[in-house]
Amino acid sequence: MVDDAKPCLNCGEPLRGAFCAACGQAATVQRLTTVSLVAQLFKVFTNLDRGLFHTAFALTTHPGKTIAEYVLGRRITLYNPISYLLLVVGLWLLFVNLLGLDLGAMVNHTAKQMLRETSPALQQRLLNQMEINRLIMVHYDWLTLLLIPVFSFWYWLLLKPSGRNYAENLVFQSYTRAQVTLLFVVPTLLFFAFPALGGYYSWTRLFAYFLFQLWAGRVFYTMPLGQYLIRNIIAMLLSFVTFGTLAYFAAGVYFRYLSG
Repeated sequence: MVDDAKPCLNCGEPLRGAFCAACGQAATVQRLTTVSLVAQLFKVFTNLDRGLFHTAFALTTHPGKTIAEYVLGRRITLYNPISYLLLVVGLWLLFVNLLGLDLGAMVNHTAKQMLRETSPALQQRLLNQMEINRLIMVHYDWLTLLLIPVFSFWYWLLLKPSGRNYAENLVFQSYTRAQVTLLFVVPTLLFFAFPALGGYYSWTRLFAYFLFQLWAGRVFYTMPLGQYLIRNIIAMLLSFVTFGTLAYFAAGVYFRYLSG
């Protein structure tokens, strides 16, 4: 008897039903067209039950619970944490570049005013500090991406009593860092609207990470409150010191070898 079922486009097995029994791909997959590509992209961003919009909404309203459920295996409706982080950072950098937002110049707004009132002997030191601030702010997101494995290590080490392993801490860091970046779009525009406040931008963003991770971690890390707060704050301080050390080391290399 001849099997006239059409083959799955992914693995070649005969299709019987809405999905391929061998690989799970939908039987409705057809040849790509411009319309189908646009429709898929639109669905990724607007699907209320899964995808980017659903993940962003869940992480905004119940971050600790959402991350804990992902770790427990309820993952079909959520973006992969690494993919989500990379996508959000990519969208953030696109947002900054399309609007021409100079984060480096913004954080130095107050320092520029101080420069006019500084003695000539201290001006060069202040100029060097301003350049360091600019470099850190311009490359802030790349430095954060690079250091997320280190941040995850500090959290794993300090919050071991919660029972979370290193990979689960990596998930927590990826989701929370991505979400604060996404939520900081509006505050960033406000800072540009009021440039006199630019000197507080980096500290405000850092404080936002602190509060969001503290809130999300209270649910994600099942520990007595007092113990959780102390260990979490120490982990955050170690992460901050790690970031600052790498940032200033990179700035030192830049001044010595690349600035001419």
